[in-house]
Amino acid sequence: MARFILNNDYHLLSFTYCTDDPNDQLSISVTEMYPNSNGPFRPHRWTTAYLHPRKTGNDRFGTKFYNELEIYGVAICGEKLQQLIEDLKGTTLNVNRQGLCFSFLFGYRDRDSAYYPVHGLFNWRKYGVSNVPYPPTELCNDSFEKPLQNLSAVSRETHVVLAFARDYDDWDNHTNGIFIVFFNQNVTPLMITNFKRDWPTTKFFLCIGDRSKRYPFHVTDKHTWIINASTSLKSIIQDYGFDGIDVYYTSSNSTNADDFIYTIGMVIDTLKTQKIITTASIAPCSFMDRPDCNFYAGLYNRNPKIFEFVVFQTHDDDNDIPMNDAQQLINIFNKLASDDNFPKEKLVAGHSILPEDWDTLPYPVILTALPQLIKSGVVQGTSVWALTDDQP
Repeated sequence: MARFILNNDYHLLSFTYCTDDPNDQLSISVTEMYPNSNGPFRPHRWTTAYLHPRKTGNDRFGTKFYNELEIYGVAICGEKLQQLIEDLKGTTLNVNRQGLCFSFLFGYRDRDSAYYPVHGLFNWRKYGVSNVPYPPTELCNDSFEKPLQNLSAVSRETHVVLAFARDYDDWDNHTNGIFIVFFNQNVTPLMITNFKRDWPTTKFFLCIGDRSKRYPFHVTDKHTWIINASTSLKSIIQDYGFDGIDVYYTSSNSTNADDFIYTIGMVIDTLKTQKIITTASIAPCSFMDRPDCNFYAGLYNRNPKIFEFVVFQTHDDDNDIPMNDAQQLINIFNKLASDDNFPKEKLVAGHSILPEDWDTLPYPVILTALPQLIKSGVVQGTSVWALTDDQP
């Protein structure tokens, strides 16, 4: 038996094809990474080792094969090593001994192609390793800022979305257009200012609405709602320094879309006319854009000039079956790009860096699909949910 001891946080495991037997080529490569000063990581020129459950010895370049892997004193071999190979197969993930993952993203500028950290994805407990410490600070940043910096490097257009502001109070009473912030209050205007200073092409959006049916779109008096919404949103936007508004309602107290189309359109137009915001987006959800409802298509068709972006959320709560195939996601966006309701040049991929959303769409899937979608011009950029304070 030949055992490789994974005792270096910068040694990353990834799937590869590497044996002389065409019927038994599935393996794992061990590669050493080194950090760049700007955040992403670059691989060492040479592979450190290969892991294969049935092979030992060296390949023709002298790189050694091991049929056992040891992590924190726990040996992984045989069927468990084969399962690890299968789990890494088909992804761009590279994982270290602590479960911190990296994904290779092709930047639209060659110099931006690198390995970027992805947080909290891989669980070594599945393989019997139960004493894994928390990722060290030099490899993992707890704040939402680091992952967003990484995405900004590979996307022409990056929107950071803070959700939600809604016109309900703390006791769930409807306030008829008086919007209140419900996202994490640890986010400060200074944080947003500093982030935009370092990444000037990134835009911050305030998301109005909610994905819970507890807080449907509701208007009791259109005129009052427009005044209240324009005034309260103006105050929030100016306090935090938001660039735009993202509209994401997933339910309405009425199947009649007219109030939604009129009031939302008037509020966005008012805020733009007053130069409170410079941009706006809509995020159609499947429930409210059914042919019998037509909320979002109607809103856009009546106000095409005030909405610069149409965001299709990959973590839409109506998706009950997890999507584990990046190509499937690419196919969906290719189809969306041909949709007559919304122009292709406004299409943006919406996704979430929040772990609770990864049951619907695992983060490695969007990280695999996103660079291809951007490079091919199918989407113009990304709209990223960075923080939310969802209610069940």
